[in-house]
Formats: sequence, C-alpha cells, structure tokens
Amino acid sequence: MVSYQPEVEKTTAEIVAAIGNHMTDTPPTIKPDDALFVQDRELHRRINPQLGWDRFRAALRNAELQGFPKVHRTWGGRYVPAVKAWFDKHVGSGASSAVAEDVEDGPEDFGR
Repeated sequence: MVSYQPEVEKTTAEIVAAIGNHMTDTPPTIKPDDALFVQDRELHRRINPQLGWDRFRAALRNAELQGFPKVHRTWGGRYVPAVKAWFDKHVGSGASSAVAEDVEDGPEDFGR
C-alpha cells in the first residue's frame, strides 16, 4: 500500500536553486554576429573588411539609392536580415555587381 505524504513546503532558497534566479541573473550577452541591428562599422567588418572605409561608406550611399536598408532611428543600426535579403536580391545569383565598382569615394590627397 502506498502511503500519501503531503508535499513538504520548500524554502525560497530551495525554489530559487531549483529554477534558477532569473530575476537577478545578468542578461545573456549577445555576440556581435547575432545582433539584429548593427552599425556601419560592424557591417563593414561583416561584408568586406578589405574594402577601405571611405569606399565602403560611398558604396552604402549608392546602395541606399537602390533600396539598401537604412539606419533605423530607434535601434541605431541597420536590420541585418534586411541587409542579407538586399544582397541576395542585388548581388547573389548573377545580379549586377555595379554597387561598389563604379563608386567614387572622394578625392585623394595622399597626406598633402
């Protein structure tokens, strides 16, 4: 015969230990590669860090004229899934690659 034993009350510490103290834990750190919104420097790192910064900015301005996602005012960056979708549409699968090729980045002064 199985005897019924009432559930023993647990202390707060035991409950917290069992489920984890999510109220005081620090939030998980989001890695830069997992962020949904990124600033242009991070975008530069992800897309083509070998391209000079001035030329990259010029390419962004030109791409914005072709519908490239703009910086979101609230989130302070460009929405990464939209950036990827734009590249898939405009650069992937044999699309024209004129986005960065014919872009002027400004006059050269060579330190003068």
